[in-house]
Amino acid sequence: MKRGTCKLISSFTITALFITIATGCNQNNKPPSNDASPKAQNISYKQTAPDTSLPAKQNRAKNDSDHLVQLAKQVPQVKEASAIVLGKYAVVAIDVNPNLDSARVGTVKYAVAQALRDDPQGKSALVTADVDLLHRIKKMNEEISQGRPIAGIMSELGAIVARIAPQPSNEVKKHERDETKQDRNDANQSPASDRGR
Repeated sequence: MKRGTCKLISSFTITALFITIATGCNQNNKPPSNDASPKAQNISYKQTAPDTSLPAKQNRAKNDSDHLVQLAKQVPQVKEASAIVLGKYAVVAIDVNPNLDSARVGTVKYAVAQALRDDPQGKSALVTADVDLLHRIKKMNEEISQGRPIAGIMSELGAIVARIAPQPSNEVKKHERDETKQDRNDANQSPASDRGR
């Protein structure tokens, strides 16, 4: 190749390179788009009235409790009664004459459980004759009427249920049938023989 042609090609290449660099750096300098920044959101607030269904539920529970108390007080020897109903769970505490022996107290407790068993609100109620629990249940009912959160009362009710020897009203007849079946099964089993000795 001729020297002049080489010079011309290299000059042309250098010029093209210079123009490319100059135009590449001189593009329309727009500010960077803020795709990473959060978009503006329309936030609207709606003011609502307080939920009035909770007092209605509490009122129903109080009515159910009062009903169970009236059923328990109809049993002879029951001087006083208190009940708490939370959902489908109920505990009824009774106070009987302090001169009664423990066997008679158990009979009265059983009679209360029988009376509650036939009632829809009391069919799964637990019955106790512990006077301390009677007072605790009364206090819990007062706290419910004052608006104490149900969660705290539920934990206290759980402690009460764990403390009492439950006499569930819906298990009275079933328990008697189970004992009879077990007695029959025990009578039909014979002792194991000692073969092979």
